[in-house]
Amino acid sequence: MTLPFDEKIRSTCSSELYDYLVGWRPDATPLGDPNEAAFLHYRLMPRILRGGGRPDLAVDVLGTASTLPLMVGPFSGDRLFHEDGLRAVVAGARTHGIPVIISNHTSIPLDELVGDGGDTWLQVGVHEPVDEATDGLDRAARAGIGTIVVTAVTPNHYSHRTHPARFNVIDAMNAKGLGTIRRIDPDRRPGSNEPWTWGELERFVAMAHERDLRVVLKGVLHPGDAEMAEDAGCDAVMVSNAGARQLKRIAPSPHQIAPVRAAWGDDRPLLAEGGIRHGSDIIVALALGADVGVVVRPVAAGLAAAGQEGVEEVLATLRDELLGAWSWLGLGALDEVGPHVLHTDAPMAPLGAGVPPGPPPGGGGG
Repeated sequence: MTLPFDEKIRSTCSSELYDYLVGWRPDATPLGDPNEAAFLHYRLMPRILRGGGRPDLAVDVLGTASTLPLMVGPFSGDRLFHEDGLRAVVAGARTHGIPVIISNHTSIPLDELVGDGGDTWLQVGVHEPVDEATDGLDRAARAGIGTIVVTAVTPNHYSHRTHPARFNVIDAMNAKGLGTIRRIDPDRRPGSNEPWTWGELERFVAMAHERDLRVVLKGVLHPGDAEMAEDAGCDAVMVSNAGARQLKRIAPSPHQIAPVRAAWGDDRPLLAEGGIRHGSDIIVALALGADVGVVVRPVAAGLAAAGQEGVEEVLATLRDELLGAWSWLGLGALDEVGPHVLHTDAPMAPLGAGVPPGPPPGGGGG
């Protein structure tokens, strides 16, 4: 399955930026996108003659309302894809009542993105010094953001060869004079900061709670890490492998939703990011135990193709696909979704089915 507007973004993006968007990695090009392929492993079992009209699929996660069990996830380099960057993403998502998680690698000031409705979160990373991330807490609180996403799956890049498609998005932004809202020590060498420990995360969570901010830990794939996140005081977890951008052989996010939910418990929010390409993928994520699906790459593609209009089109398509599949399955309220809607005995799609082949050896594109 290709991204929305694929032909258009191939013509508007450089080959390097296009490869970065689709997430090519030279370590496993034959495998395609493992998250996308994992969703294709699941079939859905309908029930008939159930009645019902248009369902109300609105959700509330940590005090943030969404018209659908869907959020827009964070990505770097927003203004490389389109001059309006996250302004267009946030505006397009608001048209549909869908919240957005802002990356601290955007160049657009938070106060230009955060509205009055509490519909934006901020993502920071554990590979930046704790004092930099703490500065992000203060900026988020001043801007009116109520939830911080801490991504534990952002790696240190010790060489340009380890960047997705060998494309350094931060260098590309700096070359265009864009910079980021993240405060970065100019004397700190890339890869010089060690990732946080659980103890440092616990201290960060405590500082966030002192500021009345909630914390979502992103990058939880192992059930044991869900238990550690609970001990650290996290308010929610996000099952994510960062789109398998760094390592295609990493465990696919969809397959880890159920075991992480079992470890995390039923009474706290669980979000699932990675591989959502169709509205029915959201149903699969919910059936496996997620409260909300998080879509990233298709929205970035919509931004690259047509700015706010492209973002709106991508989200409208996902909405219509979700509502259509919901009806075809005979579902009513959100609480009717569970493992019983999954038909796992069906023949499974081969890994990488429908995913275009990677670029030729060399990694960066043509």
